[in-house]
Amino acid sequence: MVTRENESISSVVYRTFNEFQEFHSKLRQLFPTVRFYNLSGSSAMRTNTKEVAFQRKIMLQTFLQNLYSLDEEISHSNIVYTFFHNLHRDNVQRNDNVQSSSGRQECQINLTIKFLNQTHQLSVFVGHVKYLSTNGVGGLPDTYVKTYITSDVDKASTKRKTGISKGTLNPTFNEELLYDMSMEFPHVLESKQLEVSIWNSGGLFDNHRLYETFIPLKRLFISKPDRH
Repeated sequence: MVTRENESISSVVYRTFNEFQEFHSKLRQLFPTVRFYNLSGSSAMRTNTKEVAFQRKIMLQTFLQNLYSLDEEISHSNIVYTFFHNLHRDNVQRNDNVQSSSGRQECQINLTIKFLNQTHQLSVFVGHVKYLSTNGVGGLPDTYVKTYITSDVDKASTKRKTGISKGTLNPTFNEELLYDMSMEFPHVLESKQLEVSIWNSGGLFDNHRLYETFIPLKRLFISKPDRH
C-alpha cells in the first residue's frame, strides 16, 4: 500500500518480484555509485513456495527501507515515482477482491484528493466507478459524479460535477474537479467533509442518486507517506 503526501486515499499497487529486480537493476544503472540492497538472491534450489515468498517479502521490505533512507535525489527520483504509479491493472486486481458480505460486489469510486499548495486549490480527481446498482433506474444508467464541500453556509457554491458517462455500471470519468481555497487557510478544511455522490442523468427533473459517501477532509492533513 502506498500513501502519497497530501493525498487522503491510499493506493494499492501490485508488482512482481521480477519487476522489483528490473527496478533494482535500473536504479543501479542510474546511480552507479550508490549501494542498493541486493535483490539478486537465488531461490532456484528451494521447492517450498511459501518459504520462497516469505524470504522475498523480507528482501523487498529491506530493499524499500534502504531505498527511502537514501538522499531525496534518489528516493524521490522520477524512476521511483514511475515504478509506484498506479496502473490500470492495480485497479482491476483490487476491484476483483472486494465483495460485500452477501457475495455481491459493492459500489466503488476511485478518487484522488489532495491540496495543491502552490495554487491554493483543493483537487478532486474522479477516476472510475465500479459495480453500480441499477436500483430505480430500469436499465443501464447514464451517470455523473457530483461533489460538495459540506459545512459551508453557501453549499451550492461548492457544487462541482463531471461529464456524463452513458450506459454502463462501470463508468470512467478521469476528470479533475478544483476548488479555489485562496481566500481560506488550509486548516479550515479540517472541519469540513467532501460529499461525493453518483447520479443517473434521467432528464431535467428526473435525476436519480445511485450512491453517496462523505470523506472528512481532515484526512488530508493527518496522512503520512507510507514508504512500504
